[in-house]
Amino acid sequence: MRPPLCDVCGADCAADGKLVHFALRDSDRLWHERAAAEGFVGHPPEALWLCAAHVVRGEELLNFTVDVALTELTTAAPSSLPELRQVPIRPMVSADLQRWLRTRLAGLAHELGIRGVEVHTSAREWTPMDRSVEPNCPYIDRDTYCFTSAQGTIELQWERAMWNDDDVARTSAVIAGSVSGTSFRVGGHSMARADVIELLITGEPPAAVERLITELG
Repeated sequence: MRPPLCDVCGADCAADGKLVHFALRDSDRLWHERAAAEGFVGHPPEALWLCAAHVVRGEELLNFTVDVALTELTTAAPSSLPELRQVPIRPMVSADLQRWLRTRLAGLAHELGIRGVEVHTSAREWTPMDRSVEPNCPYIDRDTYCFTSAQGTIELQWERAMWNDDDVARTSAVIAGSVSGTSFRVGGHSMARADVIELLITGEPPAAVERLITELG
């Protein structure tokens, strides 16, 4: 893990900054798969250290990949990002949101014409810091439930970043996919044990996904 210096301005992140994880690219997934298989640790490629001056904007970009987020954070030009919708939902803890989405994933895949068999992957990534090492250091648990066929892909991404077994740093429950060439991402994120109170939406969710969003309102 690199020293906590802001990836945008180089300022010290030790006081009020944090490590912010963005949406995974295919290359990021391969890195995490290799890390899990070979047991090595390092700075996650989809993450940025952000100081107090940049962390709020950074957390508004969680639905984007790290390269897009970094460009947005470092440019003074008007934003060229795809539209980001923020939709309020009834407050719920992230684990309940994940379970709610999990029970609907197979039906959603069927409704979208995705006939593949569900594939579940699970991995733990250790993130040594402040001289702590595995297994006495922070870690991130990731579970992905994915349906894929010729029609497209849809998956539920469930991520928990933990300081230790008892202290939660952040959680994310995300439905993401691409159907008939149109991509979308719908995510609920929370820090520590706070409730999820809104969904961050990018892309063009199909009608079946929009109905799920409405149900959560």
